Amino acid sequence: MSAHSTKPLSSSPSRKGPQPASESKSDWLGPIIITVEVVTASAGLVPFPYVKGVVETVKTVLEAVEKVKNNRDTLRELCEDIAGITAIVQDKLSAYGNNVAEEMVRQCKEFDIVLQDVLVVLHKMQKTQSFFKEMLRSRSIIDDIMKYQEKIKKLQSNFMSLTNL
Repeated sequence: MSAHSTKPLSSSPSRKGPQPASESKSDWLGPIIITVEVVTASAGLVPFPYVKGVVETVKTVLEAVEKVKNNRDTLRELCEDIAGITAIVQDKLSAYGNNVAEEMVRQCKEFDIVLQDVLVVLHKMQKTQSFFKEMLRSRSIIDDIMKYQEKIKKLQSNFMSLTNL
């Protein structure tokens, strides 16, 4: 048996040595991604293209958050709310199947538009390379995140009211 077989399965070959303290704060993202992956798998069984599209966009947003190095914890509540909406959509589809209201379609389309805008902000965050650029852009990026957080909260409320029909 080789010495390599004693490595834990969860270790990543690209990470060596102890993890910085800043990475331990980002452990919140893993469970959210797993939840969305489960929803993504079940969305493949749903005959509604708009749901598949929204779930794929959610997955893309979370993958982009994984790549963000700065202000990542600022994104936590946003990611949790996005995953919450995804779960609400799944619950709604499970409850009503093919009888989904036109309002649900409209809300999913609006959700997808907001997620696309969030992706633009995340790409800005990924491109920030120098400390000086980060200082100049940080406040406006955080303001953008907060703006989208408010939109996501409103959408979450709208989706929840749909489940109470």
